[in-house]
Amino acid sequence: MSNVQSERDQLAESLTRLVKGIMAFSEGESLNYLAEEDLTFTQIRTLLLASSGEPLGISQVAESLGLSITAASRGVDSLVRLGLLARRTSEEDRRAKIVTITDKGLGMLSDHREAHERALALFVESLPPEHIGALSDALQPIISDPDFAERSRVGFCE
Repeated sequence: MSNVQSERDQLAESLTRLVKGIMAFSEGESLNYLAEEDLTFTQIRTLLLASSGEPLGISQVAESLGLSITAASRGVDSLVRLGLLARRTSEEDRRAKIVTITDKGLGMLSDHREAHERALALFVESLPPEHIGALSDALQPIISDPDFAERSRVGFCE
């Protein structure tokens, strides 16, 4: 194995351990929040997809999430009943249904994001001061890279 591959494997292992540590701070709060909302992982993924701001057809939802059109339609129906998504008929094709996120749906995603941010703040508070500076210095070149920003873009995170 090459030295570069060995370094990549070691970094991947270190990042995995770091993410698990961070998740230990966030899972309780975010999972409790999701349990209170009684949403499935697929429903959350559907909301995240809809949060991009672009109206989506049911077939786009199905394709993006790897679901059948029937399963996507049922999932969208449940989110519409909860008031998190709105469904309307397409003006271009009267047979097609268009899905958009509602203010309630955006608010739910915002609350979920804020729960994660609070958990990250708790994680940072738990670090010794010397680790805070080292981690911040190590992350800056990565998160400042425009390619990273584009690859990591998710609608509700902005």
